[in-house]
Amino acid sequence: SNLAVSTITKALTKQFIVKLMKITQFRKNEDTIALSVMDLDILVNKIKTEIKSRPVSTFREHLRYTLPDERCMFANKLSQIIPAAEFRKVNGQKQMKNYNGIVELTIGPLSNKSEIALVKQKACEQPQTRCVFMGSSGKTVKNGLPLPDRTTLPNTREEAELFHAHAYRLAVKCYQPQIPFDILPKEPTLEQYSRLSHDPDIIYRPDSVQFYLSQPSSMPEETTFREAAQ
Repeated sequence: SNLAVSTITKALTKQFIVKLMKITQFRKNEDTIALSVMDLDILVNKIKTEIKSRPVSTFREHLRYTLPDERCMFANKLSQIIPAAEFRKVNGQKQMKNYNGIVELTIGPLSNKSEIALVKQKACEQPQTRCVFMGSSGKTVKNGLPLPDRTTLPNTREEAELFHAHAYRLAVKCYQPQIPFDILPKEPTLEQYSRLSHDPDIIYRPDSVQFYLSQPSSMPEETTFREAAQ
């Protein structure tokens, strides 16, 4: 029937959009940048299963003995993951190729596994949550949620910056009342990254509901805490 064909078409379109979504991974090696891209589902598998050298577990172990104002040297062993956009390297610099429309929220700091499990549960009660997992420090939860599909997302860098700034504020306003811990303030730039993490219990929902946001024409009037501090 026409209804069945329409349902199948929508499902295939959604799968195609998810597959198109490329996440950027990069690492700085002295003065050079090693950059690569991967499908979102591949990143989920990388988080779910840690490699034999166990870089995330080693980082967490040494972080326990690192003072709050000190930097853990093992952090540099972890790749930096940019969820908002697909980047490519041009003349040694990152250049945006496609905007993904993924906003990543960081919740914490959290004290133990019970709090982490609670935050993941609360985040998953919202239909927009696409993936949620424990952060690389073991003290936060990363919550990724999608905005409209690529066919309606901005194409230029300037439009993407405006869109992402509004999208981040929309996500915070929707999620903060539902989660009993603070969403850490971040500057909503396209290059905002988190380090590669490990969580065997990562929750991934490729069929999550999307937020819809019209293309804004200017930056938000209100500022985030971090922007005000700067």
